[in-house]
Amino acid sequence: EGQDILVQVLREPLGEKGAQLTTYITLPGYHLVYMPESRHLGVSRKIEDERERSRLKKLVESIRGDAPGGFIIRTVSSHAREEAIRADGEYLLGKWKNLKEQALSKSAPCLVFQEPELEYRVLREYFTPETKKIIIDNPERLEGLKRFLLRTNPERENIAELWTGPEPLFEKFGIELELDRALDKRVWLKSGGFIIIDEAEALTTIDVNTGRYVGKRDFEETIFKTNLEAAKEIVSQLRFRNVGGIIIIDFIDMSRIKNQQKITEALKTELSKDKTKSVVVRISEIGLTEMTRKRSSKSLTKKLCEPCPYCEGKGYLKSRRTIAYGIYRDLLKNRSELAGKTIKLYANPVVAELLMGEEKRLLDRLLEKHQLRVKVEIKDNFHQEQYEYYPQAAEGQT
Repeated sequence: EGQDILVQVLREPLGEKGAQLTTYITLPGYHLVYMPESRHLGVSRKIEDERERSRLKKLVESIRGDAPGGFIIRTVSSHAREEAIRADGEYLLGKWKNLKEQALSKSAPCLVFQEPELEYRVLREYFTPETKKIIIDNPERLEGLKRFLLRTNPERENIAELWTGPEPLFEKFGIELELDRALDKRVWLKSGGFIIIDEAEALTTIDVNTGRYVGKRDFEETIFKTNLEAAKEIVSQLRFRNVGGIIIIDFIDMSRIKNQQKITEALKTELSKDKTKSVVVRISEIGLTEMTRKRSSKSLTKKLCEPCPYCEGKGYLKSRRTIAYGIYRDLLKNRSELAGKTIKLYANPVVAELLMGEEKRLLDRLLEKHQLRVKVEIKDNFHQEQYEYYPQAAEGQT
């Protein structure tokens, strides 16, 4: 108790869950990941060439020297130049030294280090030898990217370019369209089928439908082709939307076991291309595919959207008829206090119009059976589920 400790946020707060913290610090670089608290020296499993693995291990051991900690050699280091890997390792060692000095000089609780800006994180995680061009529309950020490339990939510094076109960058390359598409529950497939992606607090459900696609001859083959196309699109959407946690996929039912197995294998093959760890658990007894995908941050929907202020995030409202009957029961419950009085009722336009039109019989019944005369007034600024009523003073009273 009372001891200051250095912790790292593994996962930001999600919904009602708090942030996940650890004392096992890791500092990711482009070629390497530095682990100050461990002497482990690991190589990515995707680097299969034993000679290359041996070369990288010897190189990183020479970089580490007598410094504490260990390294994980990332996949992108395969066949990378020694100078680039050495520069990355020395950069991470220097970063750790500065971080420790800051931690010792500040009073807890305090922030001593945070991840770099988005563009640097994107390059660190997604820049590969296959990347042909990097385009950015901010001149100041362009210089920063070039410095990053000079340190990590000096021979490719010039692939970063400034966008000077007349159209906005996102518009030109269709990113705005993709973002809008990623916020929609329904995603159309090229065949005419579609998938419905529904994110909830506990899990995400995905439903596959044939839609307009009916095929020509064999209906089982139609279903198989739709499911196969959907499997690829689902993984693409999970990556783009950054969906994690428990995921339940309801593929269209197939009678042939062989086809079911092919769809499962296709899903696993697509997931193997995803950097984020995922596991296809099984196909349940009722034909649902159960899987998990590691969640370390909010999904795209949670980042770009906020709960609807009108329905408070529920996704639905009471119908106007349900509200009208609720008002009737409320007045009926308080009839002994209101009997013989004129009641002024304020309600949202759609509810008020219903009570003065199709459901006027409710107000007539209150008058005939309980001597409650209700006058309805429209309140444009009322929420659909909101209403208020007050007994009016009798004549001669205030």
